Order: sequence, then structure tokens, then C-alpha cells
Amino acid sequence: MSLAEFLSDAGNADRAMNIAESIMHDGWKGATFAYIASALANIGNANRANQIFLHAISIADSMKNARDKDGLVSSIAIELAKAGRIDKAIHTVDTVRHDRDKNEALSQIAMELAKAGDVDRGINVANSIGHSRFRAEALSDISIYLAKTGNVNKATNIANSFDFEGADASFNSRALAAIATQLALGGNIEKAIDIAKSIQVGCRGFYALAGVAVELAEAGKLDNAIIVAKSIKESRDKVWALSIIATALANAGNTDMATKIYTQAFTIADSFRKYPSYRARAITAFAVELIKASCLSVRQQSKIAKKIMEDIIPHCFAS
Repeated sequence: MSLAEFLSDAGNADRAMNIAESIMHDGWKGATFAYIASALANIGNANRANQIFLHAISIADSMKNARDKDGLVSSIAIELAKAGRIDKAIHTVDTVRHDRDKNEALSQIAMELAKAGDVDRGINVANSIGHSRFRAEALSDISIYLAKTGNVNKATNIANSFDFEGADASFNSRALAAIATQLALGGNIEKAIDIAKSIQVGCRGFYALAGVAVELAEAGKLDNAIIVAKSIKESRDKVWALSIIATALANAGNTDMATKIYTQAFTIADSFRKYPSYRARAITAFAVELIKASCLSVRQQSKIAKKIMEDIIPHCFAS
């Protein structure tokens, strides 16, 4: 964020305008004016916002380099969308010729529509994006936003009703992981586990389950976090999830259960003997979380360390 943008957010539009005018690069100058205009529109100063948007557009019109001009016009379109001027934003982005700039702007416009409650139109805009990767990312972002704001059913419909192929499938995985997390936080553990396990890209299902367990642990829902963690296949992801749960338990004062889960996490991490680098990363994830249990007294930390050293470390050096 530039100083002009910071001042604009702080309500000092006049100072922000002066700084924006001093910017030498036309692309940055125009984008900064568009940002200021959007900020003014969102606090109700529509007339001045209009004037500044027009000034930003005039800067774009004066630019000789077509690529730089497309970058600025797409930035103006995004700020118009953030100001709630969707039709103007779409009309503006239609003039952009460079595919990446146009796709990025359309993706942002689709999200702004979803945030404004016009989800179906947002989906339509997302579907108008020419490049499959940007289209998949836009649909995934809308799905994640809906999941995080409580509209899990609509989010699930979006995630499951579009073709995510090849590399684009990772965006489907992101959306499903966010949906699973929100279901788990709402207490629907079984459905959350089912959705996370349905993720088909590589081992992302296990990673998603670990993420759900971590979110539950950080929200203080430790019993449910343990249930989810138990459903994860033995992996580095499971070590990560169990270690974070153990730290949360330790910080909540349940050192006996924390010790048990720390030990379980280390046992899994230590089991990857055939894959030294994988084993090292798993043990590192475990160690980092153990250190984070800063609320433990020296005596409690020693107790956990002793348990680990007595029960596990000797096996590391066994022939």
C-alpha cells in the first residue's frame, strides 16, 4: 500500500490526492487515483469519487504503451467494482485487450458481486473468463467466501458443479477444504470428514483433513479436532495436526493428554525411516509445535520431553 492509499484509507483524501499527483509513473498514478476514488465512494462521497475516477481514466487514455494502459484500465475496473459500480466496471474491463489483465479484473468483479449478495451474477461473470485457470480460481474464491460467511450449501454447489480439470483441480480442492472446515466448526464433523476425503488431487484430502483439525484446535474445539485427526492417514500432515492439537491441550492445562498426543505425533514422524527427508520434515513440524507450548512450566516441559526421550528416542538409534 502506498502512502497515498494509506492516507486515503485514513480519511485524508486531499493529502492523498496531492501525493498521487506527484507520482511520475502514469500507471501507478492512475491506479492510486482509482483507489482513492473507490475509498471516497465507499464513505458516501459519490460526486468527488466520480470526478477522480474520470481523472484516472483520462490518465489511461493518454498512455501510449498498450500493455501498461491495459494494466491501468483493469485496475480502474477493479476499484469501480469495489465501489459498487459493477456495470461501469464491466464496461471498463471490456476495453482491455491483454488477457491476463482482463481475467484478473473479471475475477475481482465476480468476487465483489458475491460479496454484495448477487452470487448468481458473480458466477456468470466468473464463467465469462476466457482462461480456465482464472475461471477456476474465481469460482473457487466465490465458493470459499460463501463457505466462510455461512452459506455452505451454495458454496458446495459451486465447488461441485463446475469442471475443474488438470492443474485447475487444485482450486476445487481449496474450495472443498474451506467447506469442510466450516462444517467442522459448525459441529458437522462426519460430513466435514467426508468432504475432505472426497478431494482427489494427490494427497490433498489428508492435507485438508489436517487443516480442519488445526482450525478446530485453534477454535478450542479440541475433542472434535482429535476425532478429525484420527481420520487422517499416517502422514506428515497427521503429525502436523496432532502436534498443534497437543500444543492447544498443553496451553489449556491438559498436560497429560498433551503428552500422550505429542508422543503419538513423534511416533508417526519417526516411523518414516525409509524416507529420511520426509521424516526430518515431519519431526521438524512436531518440534516447532512443542516449542510453542510456552505456557508450560519448565517442569511440565521436562515431563513431556522425558516421556518422549524414554519411549521414543532410544528407538531412533536402535539397530
